Amino acid sequence: MFQFKYNLNDIHLYEWGDLWWFEYEVQVGLWALQDLIKYQEEIYHLRKDEFIKSKEKRLAQIPVEYKDSYEQHSFEDGDRTFTELIKIQRNSVCLSIFSYLEGQLIKLLRMMAKVFKIDIEPPTTGILSSIKGTMENTFEVNNESYQRYFGNIINQLGTRNAIAHENSHITDKKKFRKTEGLELRGLEIIISDIKYLEFLINQAEKLFENLLVAIDKRLSICT
Repeated sequence: MFQFKYNLNDIHLYEWGDLWWFEYEVQVGLWALQDLIKYQEEIYHLRKDEFIKSKEKRLAQIPVEYKDSYEQHSFEDGDRTFTELIKIQRNSVCLSIFSYLEGQLIKLLRMMAKVFKIDIEPPTTGILSSIKGTMENTFEVNNESYQRYFGNIINQLGTRNAIAHENSHITDKKKFRKTEGLELRGLEIIISDIKYLEFLINQAEKLFENLLVAIDKRLSICT
């Protein structure tokens, strides 16, 4: 389980008290996603190790002249299954991170609409870019401290959309943003390491951490 740690020097005392509870809720959700990544990886490697040991044990009982043929026919499907499994696991977590992020940002917009007394219609398409524009143009929450993290996440939408709609294939290489743990093999995007998923969570944490403070400061000016 992820360790809950707080640095008292980093705590912002919100004027708008609901932001404290919202921040806590978001942080717990992101910690849960981190645990999900960890547990899925552990289970994958455990099952793969068991498969390899079983494979080696059975091969040891096969005459040498038949080993290559037996291995190809008996274990090729298993090898491919594990390759596909890790791809599905990591892609699923990637989409879950974006889904959670979008959902929490829409919830935040609705909260802001009430307290700022501004009527808005939450976006249903182009969610991240639309929310960023609403923050800046409608609520006038402009602060570079959060905008850079918003930008970093939006830059990964090419990967998110390719995974969600094109079975990880990207038709326009210009939309691919090279990041640690993410590779482009031909036109297929591969999450080769969980460092990419950890990067997304880290950027989401930084985004909310700075955005909520910027919102609170903006609200204090309006009231």
